[in-house]
Order: sequence, then structure tokens, then C-alpha cells
Amino acid sequence: MIASLPMYDWPEVRAATDDWWRGLAGAFRYAGLENIPTDLLRDGHESNGWQDGNLLFSQTCGYPYMHGGSDTLRLVATPCYQLVGCEGPDYSSFILCREDAMANTLSDFKGSRAAINNIGSQSGYSALRAVIAPLANGEAFFGTVLISGGHRYSMDMVSKNEADLCAVDPVCYALAKTYVPELLSGLKIIAQSPAAPGLPYVTARATSDDHLKHLQEGLFNAIADPNLSTARDALFISGAGGLTDTDYARILEIERDAKALGYSEVS
Repeated sequence: MIASLPMYDWPEVRAATDDWWRGLAGAFRYAGLENIPTDLLRDGHESNGWQDGNLLFSQTCGYPYMHGGSDTLRLVATPCYQLVGCEGPDYSSFILCREDAMANTLSDFKGSRAAINNIGSQSGYSALRAVIAPLANGEAFFGTVLISGGHRYSMDMVSKNEADLCAVDPVCYALAKTYVPELLSGLKIIAQSPAAPGLPYVTARATSDDHLKHLQEGLFNAIADPNLSTARDALFISGAGGLTDTDYARILEIERDAKALGYSEVS
């Protein structure tokens, strides 16, 4: 079996992520599961393990989950984060620009440079599309769209005046604010996206109902374990919600709403 927690595995919190996994692994064993991996899989790719039938536990983005990911993955639960921009298992992306930007509203950024992490992201791409769609009148809005490769790089590009606007989720914003504050140097939040279901914990699609119940039992026990509070606090985890595929259909609705306005891609 393999496990990964790639979505917020920043170097600055890697030790906390490892502690969180060790706590989860112990809770899964106590719940009756066997062959629990000792270490997390880290292969340098955000999607590590998602296609592997031996995947025990991971975290994914809701956008790829709703665009084919549910064919190979199964929902376990959705972590909740005690952060501004998060409400239960839902979250909204922050749209960031520089504090010294002459623009006062999103409309003022027409013709500017947008930085996106990747086109398969809810928080960095689809969320930005959602807030720009009503302003674009079915036409290209930005002068340039740059792919950064990650939220921290998008923030860095805007901070360094290599881009003018980006969208990031509240967890990455909090990671930057807490552990890498220079990433937010001179930046401000100018808008917030519509809410969407958060980044879910998942297991392989072939996982049986019985094993899924053990995973959920172990997860909720780990979330309630006071011995894991330091790791949870470092990662801003405050709980978990039992969302379903029907709940995650909200992500498709956000995408459809933007396309209905003639804005099918961030451009």
C-alpha cells in the first residue's frame, strides 16, 4: 500500500506533515487496517499515487477529482481548516494583487498579467475564471496568462511584479503568511471567489466499503487525538466533513456558470 499528502506538502511544514501521517497511520492500524505504509510517497509530482490501485490514503484537488479522478479515487472525507476563507469543508480562493497596484477593482485588471498554478486547479484556475467571467463579456480579459507551477510561485510572481493577479486557496495563503511571509510581501486580497468543496482525502476506487469505514474511523480518531494537536495546528486542520460526489458537483456548476457567460478558459 502507498500513501501521500501532496497538496500542502511545503518544505516548511514537511516535518508536521510527517507527524500528521504517523498519527493517521497509527489510527488506521488501531481501526483494524493492515499494511499501512510507514512513510509518505514523495516523487515530486502533485498527483503522486492517485492512479495507483494500491493507494491507501491521499489528498487531491476537487477539480481533477470531478474531471476523471473519481474513476480511480474514492472520497474518504474532506478536511476542515480553521482559517479565514474556509467555512466547514468549503473554501473560497483569494484573488491577490500588489498593494501598489493602480487598479481598485477586478475590472481594472483588464489587459494585465495573470499567474495560474495549473489549468487543472479549482483554487488557482477555475476560481479565477469564475470571478473574471462576469467581467470578460465573452472575450479574452488578460493580456498574458502565465503558468507558475504552484500557488507559492504564483504569489512570488505577483510579489516580484512578474504578474499582476493570481488566485490562491486559504491554506496556501496561511502557509505563506505563517512560514514564508516574504511571499506575501506587498500583496493584498482584492476579491474572493465563490465557495467550493475543499480538497478531499481519498483512497483507491477499489477500496471496499468496510475498509473505507476503517479509514474514516481512523481519520476522525486522529482529528480528535490531543497528542496530534501540534501537527494539526501546524497544518491548520480543525476537523473533517463527510462530503459526497454530489456535493463536489458544485465544482462543475462553477465551471458551467463561467462557460455560460462565454468565458471557457482564463484568457
